[in-house]
Parts: sequence; C-alpha cells; structure tokens
Amino acid sequence: MLHDCDISFHSEGNYGLTAEYQKKKEKVMSKLRRRMTEELQLAGYSPKTLESYLITVQVLAKYYHRSPDLLTEDEIRQFFLHLINERKASSSSVTVYLCGIKFFYETTLKRKLNIFDHCCPEYEIF
Repeated sequence: MLHDCDISFHSEGNYGLTAEYQKKKEKVMSKLRRRMTEELQLAGYSPKTLESYLITVQVLAKYYHRSPDLLTEDEIRQFFLHLINERKASSSSVTVYLCGIKFFYETTLKRKLNIFDHCCPEYEIF
C-alpha cells in the first residue's frame, strides 16, 4: 500500500542541487502528485487504480531522474520502448503504464502528446 511519502515523482538524492532548490522541487512534485490524485478521485477511479497510476508516473520519473512534467515526448516514447524491449513487460503491464502516464499528461497537466495516439498494448506501432 502506498502512503503520501511513497510517491514523490522525483528521484532519490539531490545530485548536487542546493537544499533550498531541492525543497522547492519536492514541493512542486507533491503538488503534481496531489493534483493527479484529486483528478483520479474526481474521475471516479478505484483506490487500487489510483495507486497503480501513481506508481506508473513515479517509475517514469525515477527512470529519468527528474520530474515527469519536464520530460519530452521522445523521452516518454523511449521509456515505453524500454518497458517493452528491456524489461520485457507484458502487454497488460504496458497498458497500465500507458493509461497512468496518459492520464497524468492529458488530465493532470492538460498536455496533449501524439505518442499516446500511437501506443497500443499489442506493440505493433512501436
């Protein structure tokens, strides 16, 4: 089970950043996590789905060691290729990642990305 401190949407460690900058960064991440949680609740998602979607965005952020709102569309595409080719994720796992990450960008950030129009759980379009 996840708790507020478990999902932070940022990587561990400050990588040479000042403590003040790191605190500011963590505050932004907490706002993103909170906003995504609220959007999921308003949309009527179950607690289990909410937890799963938050984890998908956390994994994406940790993969790149930075906030997911700073990632490019190509980086998101490369992350899905990593899931499929290196982690050998099942199509159902890729679907969960796709739905969670798509929700984050399109609903939480109000950011339309073309990659989501081309992703499919069967991997044909990648």
